[in-house]
Amino acid sequence: MLRISDIKLGTDDTESDLRKKVLKLLGVKNVKSFEISKKSIDARKKPDIHYVYSVDVETDNEEYYAKKMMKLTYIINGICCLVVILTMPVTLRLYGVSGETRHLGAVLALIHNGCAIFLWPAGFCLPNVMRAANDVKFPMCVSIASMFIFRIGLSYVTGVAWGLGAIGVWIAMIIDWIVRISFFVTRFFSGKWKTFYHGE
Repeated sequence: MLRISDIKLGTDDTESDLRKKVLKLLGVKNVKSFEISKKSIDARKKPDIHYVYSVDVETDNEEYYAKKMMKLTYIINGICCLVVILTMPVTLRLYGVSGETRHLGAVLALIHNGCAIFLWPAGFCLPNVMRAANDVKFPMCVSIASMFIFRIGLSYVTGVAWGLGAIGVWIAMIIDWIVRISFFVTRFFSGKWKTFYHGE
């Protein structure tokens, strides 16, 4: 079961229009169940008054659609990161900095974008699949713990204690990503994230 929030429709639109919009958003032809969990009216802009819905939807294969969205995220993210990497020789010249600073910027951008191609979607988009299925506490706790232990704590070790500076901070950040991914991927394939949804 997935909850889709912040769906906006005009005041003249019907539940049938809402259903069509949900199917279009999901890219499917049909759903097993469809229920409006929340309906409110947004009248902040007088000429543009509309309803805002949250809808609970059950599809035939939520895991399939999650994987489909992850593939799309990997493709788009990969293209963006490659563009940044390939245009670095030009973009780094736009900054009036020393050669040493420019070199450090290139190293940091390569570490970030090179690793983000493979790691970022699984570490930061996959938990949204779980949140959409109401498995909220697990990704939140993993993210907070990993951030404090690795991104902050390990950054101090690698950046200050080991004397690696900014590169050490980036290394700690990548380790944070890897730790998150190990938890999120395990959770996803276990299927436990599907057991948390309870309709209101």
